[in-house]
Amino acid sequence: MVNSRSDIFLASWRPYLWIVLAGALLYSKTLSYSFSCLDDHILIFQRYNFLSQLSNVLQVFKERVFLDSFLPYYRPMLMVSFILDAQIGGLDLFTYHITNIAIHLVAASLLFVLLTKLGYRRSISLFFSLVFTVHPLLTQAVAWIPGRNDSMMAAFLLASFIFFLDFLKTDRGLDYLLHMLLLILAILTKESAFILMPIVFIYIILIHKGKVGRVDMAALILGYALVFIGWYFLRRDVVLDSVNMTILEMSGYVIMYLPAVVQLIGKALLPFNLTTFPIMQDTSLVYGSVAITIIVLALILSKHKRYNYVFFGALWMIFFLLPSLIRPHASVINDVLQHRFYISMAGFIIILMEIDFIKDSSRKGSLRTICALAVLATLSIITLRYSNVFNNRFTFWINAVTNSPHSSYAHMALGSIYYMDGYMDIAEHEFKRSLELDRWVVRSHYYLGLIYMGRNRLADAEREFKKEAAMHPYYDGTFFSLGGLYYIQGRLVDAETAWKKALALNPNNTEAMKNLAIYYSERGNINRSVYYVRWLKEKGISPPAEFLKGLGVN
Repeated sequence: MVNSRSDIFLASWRPYLWIVLAGALLYSKTLSYSFSCLDDHILIFQRYNFLSQLSNVLQVFKERVFLDSFLPYYRPMLMVSFILDAQIGGLDLFTYHITNIAIHLVAASLLFVLLTKLGYRRSISLFFSLVFTVHPLLTQAVAWIPGRNDSMMAAFLLASFIFFLDFLKTDRGLDYLLHMLLLILAILTKESAFILMPIVFIYIILIHKGKVGRVDMAALILGYALVFIGWYFLRRDVVLDSVNMTILEMSGYVIMYLPAVVQLIGKALLPFNLTTFPIMQDTSLVYGSVAITIIVLALILSKHKRYNYVFFGALWMIFFLLPSLIRPHASVINDVLQHRFYISMAGFIIILMEIDFIKDSSRKGSLRTICALAVLATLSIITLRYSNVFNNRFTFWINAVTNSPHSSYAHMALGSIYYMDGYMDIAEHEFKRSLELDRWVVRSHYYLGLIYMGRNRLADAEREFKKEAAMHPYYDGTFFSLGGLYYIQGRLVDAETAWKKALALNPNNTEAMKNLAIYYSERGNINRSVYYVRWLKEKGISPPAEFLKGLGVN
């Protein structure tokens, strides 16, 4: 029986109910959202034939997340989640959005468990778990389908850390095994999950005061070593030809992007300058500087703060954030996407919970409740309004260009949206603007080539394709289009070479296979044509019956 107002919110399973209700109501509008054309069209739309086959669950452990990219991203659990969604909803994004919301609510519920296990009162733990649930900075992880990469990782990591805390307390083998298993799942979701390993030892030193037996410490070290070795060998051959960075390059990116840490902290406390595709140049440092000043002063004035918890929270926040700044393509696409603060938010919350005004149990009454509800209502309203920009590809990229006007990539992406919808003049303007900002921006020369090709300005189109190929030689689409241009001009040998190059870069380029099959058929080279026809069939594509009959193929 519920005997008090406190019981309504805090007793038994009720905190989880409030978290689920708050998140489900807030994000229900996202269920009707369409593609943003930032990774989701590549991972879901373009790969739907693959995702639709449940038997491909094991295959995702043998390939990069972006097949036509030389970026070393190995994230099989993300693709497993898309395969499972595809079994239920096909290409209807409703199912994918439900999954995103569910993962977020699980992560928020696990945060509540973690905070209570760290010794914080249930009332304060619930409040901050609700802050986590409705915080606008985390909107991208929920409303943007690929954003689940961070929320999934966070859910696995929070659960893993909870079982680690249980292992320290109970010394049970099951807790140890679950800690390791969930850590493996987190790492297979996103590589930055490895940060939990040093976080565990930081916790042991700062909070547990090193009170861990030699056997338990050895078990942790051995377990982490085995996890790393298993991940290394599972991933090694998959990313063998990927772009790699030296330690010096990684350090350079960390130093270069340190202002982004300040900016994200500002958005965590004062979430008023949010955008779908932020870059440092167009994001103010004022909010971050003000936020850090407020937090530091509040901690200085707090008489009952625990420095070890403050330092632990700060290291959690920063350590999990730093890997997102070390990216092979950071010099080309210099975004600071806000959902990357997702798991760092847990550390940020721990810092705030050490401020006397927040954690002082002597402060009770209606005023305190009203203040808490006002904070949650304000954050929810901001999130409700901000989530609208994720509705479709136009709202997404118009918001990006409006709030990050110096982002060459955002202008290129918006141009590609206009191109796909047939607004060629506006698209051409956006591509040229992107090149004014950065002449090395990806795809702008490629799309300009397509526009000029459509206008029968073939010499201009060839020039743009060649510029794209010279700057970004690993994109198969450039060579595929260049082959089409050569074919129109009657330069058949050049067309053949270009299409083969496209296929060498991306063995899944079925359009290049089709063109080569037709090309060799027209040239009377039946054997070569049949070769590509059979390749197409292996990919689940069957050419027209009349074409097959002409080749003598069933």
